[in-house]
Amino acid sequence: MSNQILLHDFYVSKLQHITEQWYDSLNRVNNGVYSSTSTEDVERLKRQAMSFHEQFFKVFITDEQTFRADMDNWIREISFDEAHLNTLNSAKIYEFLQTQQQYTELLDEYVESHPDFLKEAPHYRQVILQTMQEVILKVTNEFEKNQETLFREQREMITELSAPIILLSPTLGLLPLVGEIDTYRARVIINNVLASCNEKGVERLVVDLSGVSNVDTAVAKQLLMLIKSLSIIGVESCLSGIRPEIAQTTIKLGIKLDGINVYSSIQQALKDK
Repeated sequence: MSNQILLHDFYVSKLQHITEQWYDSLNRVNNGVYSSTSTEDVERLKRQAMSFHEQFFKVFITDEQTFRADMDNWIREISFDEAHLNTLNSAKIYEFLQTQQQYTELLDEYVESHPDFLKEAPHYRQVILQTMQEVILKVTNEFEKNQETLFREQREMITELSAPIILLSPTLGLLPLVGEIDTYRARVIINNVLASCNEKGVERLVVDLSGVSNVDTAVAKQLLMLIKSLSIIGVESCLSGIRPEIAQTTIKLGIKLDGINVYSSIQQALKDK
C-alpha cells in the first residue's frame, strides 16, 4: 500500500478525535456560529467540520483537478449557510488556521510512528499549508460575495417595506414605523413617504413611533427633516407613540420638537384631527 494511502487512512482514523478537539477549543466569544450552544447548531457545526476534514484529506490520494472541483463544491455549499454568513470572516479564518495546526500536528504524530516517512514529511507539510491557504482565500471570497448579495437583498427589502402609508380616510394617512431605523432606512422612508403622500393625496399624516426601538441623533434629524419636507409639499404631520426611553434620548441629545404636534398615541392624534 502506498504512503499516500497510508497517510490518508491515518488522518481519516482521526476524524472524530480532531472534530471534538477542534470544537472543544473553539473561540466562542461573540463569534457567530461558533458561539451557539443549541444542540442542533452544535451537531450541524460538527457535521460541517467533519465533512471538511473528509474532503481535505483527499488531497493526499486524489488528483489535483478532482480535488479542487470537490473542494470548490464544499466551499460553495458552506458559503450559503446562514449561520456562517452571520459570522465574521476573521473568526472563520481563525478556525481554519486552528484546523491547519491540527493537521500539521497529526503529520508529526504519523512521522513518529513511521520513521521511514521522515524524508517525505516536509513535502506533505507543504501540501497541507498551501492547500489550506487556497481554501481560506476561496472561502473568504465566496462568503464576501454572498454577504454582499445578502446585504443588497436586505436593503432592497427595506426599500420595499419602508414607509407603508395606511389610508384612514381619503386625505388622512398613518405611517406606522417598526423596528430599528438606521440612517439608510430613514432616507428611504423620507423618499417613499413624500412620493406616497403625493400619489395618494394625503393631506394629514400621523407618523407613529410606538414600534421603534431606538433613535439616535442622525435618525432623529432625518425624522425632523421628514416632518419639514411634508410641510413643504402641503402635508400636515404629527408624531405619535414616542416611547419614554426615546423621549429621554431625544432630550439628552438636545433635539427640539418645537412646532411639531406630538401625541402619546395614535388615538390621541386622531382625536385632534
